[in-house]
Amino acid sequence: MQVLQLIFNLTLAESGQWFKLKTDSELIRATLVDLHHLGLITMKRVSDPSSKFCVNTLLKTFLNATGNEADGANDMLDPVQKQKFIIVESNFKVYAYTDSRLYQAILRLFMREDYRFPNLVVGMLTRESCNEAFRKKISAQ
Repeated sequence: MQVLQLIFNLTLAESGQWFKLKTDSELIRATLVDLHHLGLITMKRVSDPSSKFCVNTLLKTFLNATGNEADGANDMLDPVQKQKFIIVESNFKVYAYTDSRLYQAILRLFMREDYRFPNLVVGMLTRESCNEAFRKKISAQ
Protein backbone atom coordinates (compact mmCIF):
# COMPACT_ATOMS: atom_id res chain seq x y z
CA MET A 1 0.00 0.00 0.00
CA GLN A 2 2.87 2.37 0.79
CA VAL A 3 4.42 1.85 -2.64
CA LEU A 4 1.12 2.60 -4.38
CA GLN A 5 0.79 5.80 -2.37
CA LEU A 6 4.36 6.73 -3.36
CA ILE A 7 3.58 6.13 -7.05
CA PHE A 8 0.42 8.23 -6.86
CA ASN A 9 2.41 11.03 -5.22
CA LEU A 10 5.09 10.78 -7.91
CA THR A 11 2.46 11.26 -10.62
CA LEU A 12 1.58 14.62 -9.07
CA ALA A 13 5.20 15.73 -8.63
CA GLU A 14 6.78 18.24 -10.97
CA SER A 15 9.76 17.08 -13.02
CA GLY A 16 12.97 18.71 -11.88
CA GLN A 17 11.66 19.63 -8.42
CA TRP A 18 13.63 18.22 -5.46
CA PHE A 19 11.82 16.45 -2.63
CA LYS A 20 13.04 15.33 0.77
CA LEU A 21 11.98 11.89 1.96
CA LYS A 22 10.01 12.21 5.21
CA THR A 23 9.42 8.58 6.20
CA ASP A 24 11.13 5.86 8.18
CA SER A 25 9.82 3.11 5.90
CA GLU A 26 12.57 0.88 4.55
CA LEU A 27 10.20 -0.28 1.78
CA ILE A 28 9.80 3.27 0.46
CA ARG A 29 13.56 3.89 0.64
CA ALA A 30 14.28 0.64 -1.20
CA THR A 31 11.68 1.52 -3.85
CA LEU A 32 13.26 4.95 -4.39
CA VAL A 33 16.74 3.39 -4.68
CA ASP A 34 15.38 0.92 -7.25
CA LEU A 35 13.78 3.76 -9.21
CA HIS A 36 17.12 5.61 -9.06
CA HIS A 37 19.00 2.60 -10.44
CA LEU A 38 16.49 2.35 -13.27
CA GLY A 39 17.02 6.03 -14.08
CA LEU A 40 13.46 7.07 -13.28
CA ILE A 41 14.40 9.38 -10.39
CA THR A 42 17.60 11.12 -9.39
CA MET A 43 18.89 10.92 -5.82
CA LYS A 44 21.58 13.23 -4.48
CA ARG A 45 23.13 10.51 -2.29
CA VAL A 46 21.81 6.97 -2.63
CA SER A 47 23.48 5.77 0.57
CA ASP A 48 21.93 8.58 2.67
CA PRO A 49 18.44 7.61 3.91
CA SER A 50 17.37 11.25 4.18
CA SER A 51 18.61 12.15 0.70
CA LYS A 52 16.64 14.40 -1.61
CA PHE A 53 15.25 13.00 -4.85
CA CYS A 54 13.98 14.43 -8.11
CA VAL A 55 11.44 12.92 -10.52
CA ASN A 56 12.77 12.61 -14.09
CA THR A 57 10.67 13.32 -17.15
CA LEU A 58 11.00 9.66 -18.18
CA LEU A 59 9.10 8.55 -15.07
CA LYS A 60 6.49 11.26 -15.61
CA THR A 61 6.00 10.01 -19.17
CA PHE A 62 5.55 6.42 -17.96
CA LEU A 63 3.17 7.36 -15.16
CA ASN A 64 1.03 9.79 -17.17
CA ALA A 65 0.66 7.71 -20.33
CA THR A 66 -2.57 5.79 -20.75
CA GLY A 67 -2.65 2.38 -22.38
CA ASN A 68 -4.06 3.82 -25.62
CA GLU A 69 -1.30 6.44 -25.90
CA ALA A 70 1.39 3.82 -25.37
CA ASP A 71 -0.17 1.48 -27.95
CA GLY A 72 -0.51 4.30 -30.47
CA ALA A 73 3.12 5.30 -30.02
CA ASN A 74 4.27 1.71 -30.59
CA ASP A 75 2.15 1.37 -33.71
CA MET A 76 3.85 4.39 -35.28
CA LEU A 77 7.29 2.81 -34.88
CA ASP A 78 8.53 0.45 -37.52
CA PRO A 79 9.83 -2.98 -36.32
CA VAL A 80 13.46 -1.85 -36.39
CA GLN A 81 12.75 1.15 -34.13
CA LYS A 82 10.76 -1.02 -31.70
CA GLN A 83 13.90 -3.08 -31.07
CA LYS A 84 16.28 -0.18 -30.37
CA PHE A 85 16.06 2.71 -27.94
CA ILE A 86 19.11 3.94 -26.03
CA ILE A 87 19.48 6.73 -23.47
CA VAL A 88 22.95 7.87 -22.44
CA GLU A 89 23.04 10.31 -19.52
CA SER A 90 25.69 12.97 -18.98
CA ASN A 91 27.19 10.78 -16.24
CA PHE A 92 27.71 8.02 -18.90
CA LYS A 93 24.96 5.80 -17.51
CA VAL A 94 23.28 3.85 -20.33
CA TYR A 95 19.68 2.64 -20.55
CA ALA A 96 19.04 0.44 -23.58
CA TYR A 97 15.48 -0.71 -24.22
CA THR A 98 15.73 -3.72 -26.51
CA ASP A 99 14.55 -7.31 -26.63
CA SER A 100 17.33 -8.36 -29.00
CA ARG A 101 20.08 -10.48 -27.47
CA LEU A 102 22.35 -9.41 -30.32
CA TYR A 103 21.98 -5.71 -29.46
CA GLN A 104 22.49 -6.50 -25.78
CA ALA A 105 25.71 -8.37 -26.61
CA ILE A 106 26.94 -5.49 -28.77
CA LEU A 107 26.23 -3.04 -25.95
CA ARG A 108 28.25 -5.16 -23.53
CA LEU A 109 31.27 -4.61 -25.79
CA PHE A 110 31.10 -0.87 -25.00
CA MET A 111 29.78 -0.72 -21.46
CA ARG A 112 29.88 -2.38 -18.08
CA GLU A 113 26.51 -4.02 -17.57
CA ASP A 114 24.93 -3.34 -14.17
CA TYR A 115 21.41 -4.74 -14.62
CA ARG A 116 19.64 -6.82 -17.25
CA PHE A 117 15.90 -7.22 -17.58
CA PRO A 118 13.93 -8.85 -20.43
CA ASN A 119 13.66 -5.58 -22.36
CA LEU A 120 16.08 -3.24 -20.55
CA VAL A 121 19.85 -3.19 -20.08
CA VAL A 122 21.34 -0.71 -17.61
CA GLY A 123 25.06 -0.09 -17.58
CA MET A 124 27.88 2.42 -17.51
CA LEU A 125 30.27 3.58 -20.19
CA THR A 126 33.72 3.36 -18.65
CA ARG A 127 37.14 4.17 -19.95
CA GLU A 128 38.12 0.50 -19.62
CA SER A 129 35.07 -0.80 -21.50
CA CYS A 130 35.61 1.65 -24.38
CA ASN A 131 39.35 0.92 -24.55
CA GLU A 132 38.61 -2.81 -24.64
CA ALA A 133 36.23 -2.29 -27.57
CA PHE A 134 38.83 -0.17 -29.39
CA ARG A 135 41.46 -2.90 -28.84
CA LYS A 136 39.07 -5.30 -30.58
CA LYS A 137 39.02 -2.88 -33.56
CA ILE A 138 35.43 -1.82 -32.88
CA SER A 139 34.72 1.82 -33.71
CA ALA A 140 31.77 4.13 -34.24
CA GLN A 141 32.11 3.87 -38.03
